[in-house]
Amino acid sequence: MILRGMQLFWQYYVCYSCVVIIGYFAADWLAIPRIEKLSMYGALIIGIPYLLIRTNSDKFKKDTQKN
Repeated sequence: MILRGMQLFWQYYVCYSCVVIIGYFAADWLAIPRIEKLSMYGALIIGIPYLLIRTNSDKFKKDTQKN
């Protein structure tokens, strides 16, 4: 159970980092510094609700039913 949650957070942080790095290089290559901020905020706006929805799903709930 905990390993699934840790894997989810690890996947989120890797994807977030990749989007921010791609945004940095795109801003540098295209000489438009606004792209860097847009990529960072876009990753946050998409990623935080994704984490909230996924971690509150039934897959990550603790099973309290006893046999």
